[in-house]
Amino acid sequence: MKRSFLELLEEKVLFRTSRFFFLILAITALLGICAGIVYLGSGLTPTAKEEVVKAPDPAPVTLAASDISDAIKVAREESNRSGSSSPRKSESKSDRQTSRETEALSKRDLARQKYGRWLDSLETLLPAAIYSWEPKGYYDRNYWGQGNYVTTDAGIFKRLESLTDGMSAATDISRAVGQLCTVLKAFPENDRIEPLKTFIQVYRTKLAAYNRQLTENDALYNAQLAEAEAKYAADQALKKTRRYQGALVAGSGLASVALLGIFLVLLSMQRNIRKLTHWTQEEELIAFAKAQRQHPEDA
Repeated sequence: MKRSFLELLEEKVLFRTSRFFFLILAITALLGICAGIVYLGSGLTPTAKEEVVKAPDPAPVTLAASDISDAIKVAREESNRSGSSSPRKSESKSDRQTSRETEALSKRDLARQKYGRWLDSLETLLPAAIYSWEPKGYYDRNYWGQGNYVTTDAGIFKRLESLTDGMSAATDISRAVGQLCTVLKAFPENDRIEPLKTFIQVYRTKLAAYNRQLTENDALYNAQLAEAEAKYAADQALKKTRRYQGALVAGSGLASVALLGIFLVLLSMQRNIRKLTHWTQEEELIAFAKAQRQHPEDA
């Protein structure tokens, strides 16, 4: 008699394999489901983004009269040691007549727009009767009348421009000029040109260091921010991979359990069908035997 596929499968697999083997398969599949769910869950958790804190900005440049006095002393000591000081050529009356000057009215109008109320303080601290606000110089001519213009005094306006060069914010300009006025008040009225020059040099040096520190802080912050963004993107990609792998493992485990369950159900059905068939055949044989005993003449 030709046997069915389930009967062949039962003989080849079930009869040759113990129940312990199927139990191990089921436990392995269940463990795979649990592992897949855990791995999937780790990929579903929110991705934490590293907080980047920018380094505090350095304190704005501030100078006191004592700082300028110390700088002047150091400069004088270095000048005395080097012996590099040279006599300054006096400006003759003819030189003053040929000096190049810009119109004072327009310069003061521009200065007032830029420095505001501080211009009045500077004009009081640096009176025009003592200090030159306009540039002065002379022509150094040779025998043939050729030569160059030599500036002997850049003038207060020019020095203020060098102090505030590169400053666009009104607060920065006001801070610098305001400190200059405070420093000049600590020196005698007739001896303020050297403190003015020294203030500008020291302030510009410290301002350059201040701006450099700001640039370094910004560069460091941007680098840390980019690193945090890259790490965040990498973590998101990792969680995406975990979600995919976790779902794949859990799905494979569920499919394995389902297939194993279907296989065992089919085998159970096959056993029940075989038992039912045997029971039916036995009932038919019993019924046939009873019929033979009741009607022996028909045999």
